[in-house]
Amino acid sequence: MAAMKPRTGDGPLEATKEGRGIVTDEKSGILYTCRGGFIDIAHVRDNADRTFYLAAQIGRLPATGGTVSLADEGAERRIVVRPLDARLVRKYGIREVVTGLAEWLDFQLSIWHEIATWYRWSSTAFSEQASAFSPEDLYSNLLGLKIAGAVLRRQAAPTEAEYDRHVTAILNDALRKLGPLPTTVSAASPLTARTVPSKAPSAPWSRMRMESTEPTPSATPSTVSRTSPRPARSSAPRAFWK
Repeated sequence: MAAMKPRTGDGPLEATKEGRGIVTDEKSGILYTCRGGFIDIAHVRDNADRTFYLAAQIGRLPATGGTVSLADEGAERRIVVRPLDARLVRKYGIREVVTGLAEWLDFQLSIWHEIATWYRWSSTAFSEQASAFSPEDLYSNLLGLKIAGAVLRRQAAPTEAEYDRHVTAILNDALRKLGPLPTTVSAASPLTARTVPSKAPSAPWSRMRMESTEPTPSATPSTVSRTSPRPARSSAPRAFWK
């Protein structure tokens, strides 16, 4: 298995006007869902790719162990892998053990990425501290590693093109199950944090950063109304990570 590079695009991801479908082209952006809250598609894809990369590297080291190199994030990073427990391999199979370990490692790395960002590490020339531990980050990361896990368990990535195709298909399936809302409804949510322009307006990506607001004593729970009835659920839906 070869390591895959992220395939995120540069545009927003939206549900259809009626909230019933997802655009087919994979693009980065944030989408609000009924069952998962805000989903950051770039985080989803980055963590899917990293989980696949980790599985590919660990899969080469089951008997001997070894070191997996990672890009620096404020410090040199590497993962030291010990030989896999032969009892676990016999009980669950090498693929399941490697996949589960890769998923766990990816989530740990995603947490430390947020910690490093909070302590002012940045992959750009501008501070990203305001985006550390954004509400959508960790759930989006979890979704990404589960998608990669599904691809690995189905043995559905003999080539990079097949990997991309299956990740996109499972991502779309997962988002549909999470209940996407159109952007007009998402923007009306009382849970939506207000946005302020980036301090670097000349940056080519023209990003917006999230700025949290303090809750007021009079704030009360509320829900977001749909623009269309909730679609009927299958009597026996297949979990997207199986």
